[in-house]
Amino acid sequence: MFWNVGYMLKSGIARAGDWHFLIESLEPANIWHIGLAVAGFALYIVAMRMLVRAWPAGSGWSSGQFATITYLTAAILSAAAGFLDPRGPYTILSDALPSSLSAIGLPLVGLRQRAEVTIAPSPAWIAAGAISAAAFVAILGPGVSG
Repeated sequence: MFWNVGYMLKSGIARAGDWHFLIESLEPANIWHIGLAVAGFALYIVAMRMLVRAWPAGSGWSSGQFATITYLTAAILSAAAGFLDPRGPYTILSDALPSSLSAIGLPLVGLRQRAEVTIAPSPAWIAAGAISAAAFVAILGPGVSG
């Protein structure tokens, strides 16, 4: 959710991206872009509040460690996919990392939690994660053409 609403916020401010293209013909353009940015910001706060309520608790990792590792893993996968983009590896900086780093709400929530997180290692979930990560990089990195 952070990626999606962060992208909405970015499109409203930068006047670029899918959300921008959706509203670009609407008038008055400035009002629509401000509205898009405000909606993205508001939904980002909603996403952070939802995450606080659903935060896994237990004993083991600190919440900050859990959130930071998750956040950095997403950034690494986005950079790997961006590297394969046919427009060139510069898209890592222009598209991939800004999109993944927009999920900054995850470590912010994690660092504020006082609980620890328990995640039992599961070979099945590790395999599913590795397969989905490889598919994400291999399919979305080079792009999907219609």
